[in-house]
Amino acid sequence: GPPLGPPAVVGALTRQHFERAALELHTDLADTPYLVQPALLGSRRQQEAGYKGLDAPPCDVSLPSCRLFPETGLTVGGAFLSFWEREGGLAVFGYPVSAEFQAVAADGQVRTVQRFERAVFAYYPEDSSVRLEPLGWADLLRTRAQAPTLPHQVR
Repeated sequence: GPPLGPPAVVGALTRQHFERAALELHTDLADTPYLVQPALLGSRRQQEAGYKGLDAPPCDVSLPSCRLFPETGLTVGGAFLSFWEREGGLAVFGYPVSAEFQAVAADGQVRTVQRFERAVFAYYPEDSSVRLEPLGWADLLRTRAQAPTLPHQVR
C-alpha cells in the first residue's frame, strides 16, 4: 500500500509506515540483504491478542497444498500457502505464528485469517482472494497514541 508518512527514527531504527506494513532500516546490517526489513507487526498482533488461533485443524501435510513449518509447529495451506509463496514467502512474511481462525477482518466481516511474523492474511471467499490486513495503519495509530505530548501552555 501507499506510504502513510515520512520515515521516522525509532530508537536505533528508521521506520516508515505503509498501509499494510512498516519497513525498518537496520543500519547495523548494511551490506547485507537484511538492511531493510518488514517490521514484525504480525507477531506483535499475535502477542497482544494472546490468541493461539487453533480454531481450524491443521492442513494435511501429505498434500502439496499444505506445508508444515517445524520452526513453529504450524501449517499453512490452500490459498494462504499459494499467496505466501507467490508474494515473497519467508523473506517478506516470516513464519506463521498462528493457525487459521475466524476473526473480524478490516472490512468488518468475519473471515478466515492467519497471522505471520510480519503480516496477517485474510481470506475473501467471494472472489477467492487473500488480502493483507492493514497492520501499518494500526501500528502508526498505536505509535502516535503512545507518543508523549507537549504540556498545554496557559497564556
